[in-house]
Amino acid sequence: MKKILFFLLLIHATCAFAEFSGVNHVVAGLLASEDPDLVKLGAKIAENERVTDTRVLDVAAYQLSQKIGREQHIDLVSWLAIAIEQSKNARYAAFTQNMISRAKSDKVKSHLESAAKSFKGESEDSFSPESFDMQAVKDELMKSVSNDLNRGGFKSVKLRDDLNTVIQKLGSEPSGYEDDIVYIRRPFVGKLPTQRLVMLYKGLGGFRMDFTKGKYVVEVIYNELSLSFEPGEGSKGEIIRMLAQYNPEVYREGAKRICSENQYSNEVLDVAAMRVWADRNGQDDM
Repeated sequence: MKKILFFLLLIHATCAFAEFSGVNHVVAGLLASEDPDLVKLGAKIAENERVTDTRVLDVAAYQLSQKIGREQHIDLVSWLAIAIEQSKNARYAAFTQNMISRAKSDKVKSHLESAAKSFKGESEDSFSPESFDMQAVKDELMKSVSNDLNRGGFKSVKLRDDLNTVIQKLGSEPSGYEDDIVYIRRPFVGKLPTQRLVMLYKGLGGFRMDFTKGKYVVEVIYNELSLSFEPGEGSKGEIIRMLAQYNPEVYREGAKRICSENQYSNEVLDVAAMRVWADRNGQDDM
């Protein structure tokens, strides 16, 4: 189910997290969130992007230890187990065996057992949720939050850029995410499920990325409109503001209101035309 989540992302890291960059940077913030949907999104990206940094995976393992055994978190815990498994790091071998004994769901147990089989060799240290201080991590993450947007970087993002390239060009964290599974028709094989990620940057726009050939790549660029006049109050003003938004769900709802509320003034139609041009220019499929 689609769900757009706006939030203040926890980013950067403690002394141990100081060298985070790119995808690791984003995933750490998502996994440290209090919102289960954001934690699951972080686990998905960690698995898809093959994140192996133990500083990130420790956060995933801790969240798994806190959520396991709860029926409402079966899907979330399964994704966390998958994220840890893809690392093949024996640091999590003993931890995973312990979690298997606590699993109440067959689905979760299956993913944990698969993870346990994937770990190779021995590790000098093992992850322990008891010694992991999540609050200390959050405190340090909050200290380094940066809202500085690289506007030139936004314009430099091109279609087919991958997730890490987008993050490096923007130099800051998104103001929101949208995560979804869509079915895309492929030649000779029919419709296949594809993970889709939308990264939104307030004041600029956003990027829709599809997970193809082992990585997220930009398929659509959304542009926020810059208005040269004050929209005013009332229904007309609300619709104009909606059309100018960088959030596709919002401006499409604004377009529907043009018809349902008979708002056909020149100001509204001019902004609607600007929206169509901006999205066509960004290769949108509006």
